[in-house]
Amino acid sequence: MPEIHSLHPALRIAGAMLTAMAGCTAPLRAQAQAVQPWPTVLVSGPVADGVLLSGEATGRIADNSRNSQIETRFLVGHAFTRHVTGWIGYVHYETYVPNARNTHESQVLGQVNWVIGTLGPLHISTRTRLEQRFIGGVDATSWRWRQQLRVSVPLGGKTAPSIAVSAEPFIALNETTGQRRTRDQLRTFVGISVPVSPHADIEIGYLNQRLYRAGPTLVNNAIPVNLTVHF
Repeated sequence: MPEIHSLHPALRIAGAMLTAMAGCTAPLRAQAQAVQPWPTVLVSGPVADGVLLSGEATGRIADNSRNSQIETRFLVGHAFTRHVTGWIGYVHYETYVPNARNTHESQVLGQVNWVIGTLGPLHISTRTRLEQRFIGGVDATSWRWRQQLRVSVPLGGKTAPSIAVSAEPFIALNETTGQRRTRDQLRTFVGISVPVSPHADIEIGYLNQRLYRAGPTLVNNAIPVNLTVHF
């Protein structure tokens, strides 16, 4: 095994970030589950001067004892600057519940992506999302705020892989029968992003999803496999 000081500097930085994130998400009363594959395909690009379109489909595949889910997302965006992009869009979730009827949720959302810049070898960006949630069987509209911080560490030039680490808390802004707690969930991720062409990359890693409920915290261990295509 190589000693820590002999590792690539980027790997040491990513390891330190992952360790800090793991400390923030240490389980209290958690019920861990089997690993789930989460494949995603995202396609985005400009369609007019300053106007962007984005389409995304995600599967969250669980075993026969847990819910599986399909998420589809369509966004229209505007590039305000080279580093700030605003989006509005629609999302639909279909949740497959073992031995019960499917549940569904639709959302109207607003989102801001901000590429903050670099700090040494670190590339830092954020994503702020406000969700207006229409949950099946719930009369009231649920509002939720999500804030993602993402740090990537390139391992070489523009065509080299990058290590990526992110954390994203979900905060419920009101209480309804479908959304009961201020702290809804937390997702933390570490992985590697590999360019496969000038217009596409694949990212794979480990994602820890903590769902805060009235009883024990539920934990999903997921392996996202994300194909992103920019046209």
